[in-house]
Amino acid sequence: MKALLLTAVLLVASAGLVLGADSCTVSCEGKNPGDQVADPYNCTQFYVCLIDGPSDIPLPCEIGEHFEDGKCFAGEECTPQCIPKDCNIICKNPMDFIADPLDCSQYYICDASNVPLGPLPCDSSKPYFNGESCTNDESQCCRQQCMAYCHSAGIQIIDPTDCHRYYICVKEGPANPDYRQSCGSGQAFDIASGHCKQGAQCVVLCPDGAGGGGDTSTPSSSECVSSMVCSSRGNFPKCPFCYREYFYCAGSGQTGAPQTCPDNKVASAGLVLGADSCTVSCEGKNPGDQVADPYNCTQFYVCLADGPSDVPLPCKDGTHFEGDKCQGMGECTPQCIPKDCNIICKNPLDFIADPLDCSKYYICDASSVPLGPLTCDSSKPYFNGESCTNDESQCCRQQCMAYCHSAGIQIIDPTDCHRYYICVKEGPANPDYRQSCGSGQAFDIASGHCKQGAQCVVLCPDGAGGGGDTSTPSSSECVSSMVCSSRGNFPKCPFCYREYFYCAGSGQTGAPQTCPDNKVFEPFLPLLPRA
Repeated sequence: MKALLLTAVLLVASAGLVLGADSCTVSCEGKNPGDQVADPYNCTQFYVCLIDGPSDIPLPCEIGEHFEDGKCFAGEECTPQCIPKDCNIICKNPMDFIADPLDCSQYYICDASNVPLGPLPCDSSKPYFNGESCTNDESQCCRQQCMAYCHSAGIQIIDPTDCHRYYICVKEGPANPDYRQSCGSGQAFDIASGHCKQGAQCVVLCPDGAGGGGDTSTPSSSECVSSMVCSSRGNFPKCPFCYREYFYCAGSGQTGAPQTCPDNKVASAGLVLGADSCTVSCEGKNPGDQVADPYNCTQFYVCLADGPSDVPLPCKDGTHFEGDKCQGMGECTPQCIPKDCNIICKNPLDFIADPLDCSKYYICDASSVPLGPLTCDSSKPYFNGESCTNDESQCCRQQCMAYCHSAGIQIIDPTDCHRYYICVKEGPANPDYRQSCGSGQAFDIASGHCKQGAQCVVLCPDGAGGGGDTSTPSSSECVSSMVCSSRGNFPKCPFCYREYFYCAGSGQTGAPQTCPDNKVFEPFLPLLPRA
């Protein structure tokens, strides 16, 4: 019954919670009548101090101003002092925690199919769920407030005072009243789907009418832009609301190319939609043009008459690829990184792959303890690190490249259960930070530490991938040539090996490649970045 309730109600924003010295509560302590104090949740508004405390409602700064240090200043950009806690009560994403709207001592976790698992009880020592974890502070219980708040861009949220209206979120922060929309005749806003629907149940979260929003008209195309200069490669909105037209940007500094969504679909103002940005493409380019290597921002591909070059070329003199050439200096961030198939609970919201069974996975609870194993449905039997799928090629299999998906963690050496890497930044593990466990210890993957008596798990028993004295598998199992089935990188051997094939397209002959710096190619993850 509660699971059904979870899909019928959406918490627009949690109650303004007392944090530390009550920094999220409006206070006129030490102020004189007439003084102005900040609205902690909206930095373009302020409260006026009265004799007995703050005014009942906040007042807005003039258009183009924000409140700072006791008065309104010019400039629209500002950061609110506090943001409401996002206490979900529907499964929006597979890794969401869900509050129980009727019982603060319970919560749910969304599985890989966006189905809530639970209820799960908080421990008696920390009996109150605050949207992220269990706590001993009852004031942090997930409760509703009447302020419409966008916890991310590219979503639509209900008007808490009117079930027939909603807000389009183009950025995080208080919902913009200019983007308040009305449902069509006979429709109500369906919280679970985030859209107006015929016959949807009318749920008014704040029946007293507090929290805002007057009658507004639908945004007009006059708010759209007719052209744009691109800041990066990707798809970008033409209007500050959902609209059929959008821009495609081939790179930084270029002019956005107008596009139209097919089949009456619309582009969300907050989401980049469209082609796979992790695939090298020379679409719209001329031979000789350069395009970025999505996995290595210090390399680029050269566009040929029939597509990109077979291998990327490095930038020189300490530069990185930016826009359409090597010109940037200093640190850079690649457009894409390998998929993070966790096998330890690093954070309370993590999904964990079962390294031995692709049909199973775990979910980390509020205390970072794995729940499971959970089994994928027979219609989608393979777990890919984020959800269950029917594509076996997306299975989470352990790669032989030690890769740090974040800083501040320790990861096992895939070739030696008695060794591990300390991760100081995201990227391939630094061999200088490869460490050894103490005598009689093995690296415990679940805890991320060496432990006495821990089970020895060697993820790459063939010894490829770096570290440790191991024998090399026989090269007689490798193939000397291949005809490509599609574009991408493909293994030459059924085990981790330095050589592999690069395919420029279907039907072509695979081009032999060699990984540099003693790195190896993982046969089960052909979409990993080329070393």
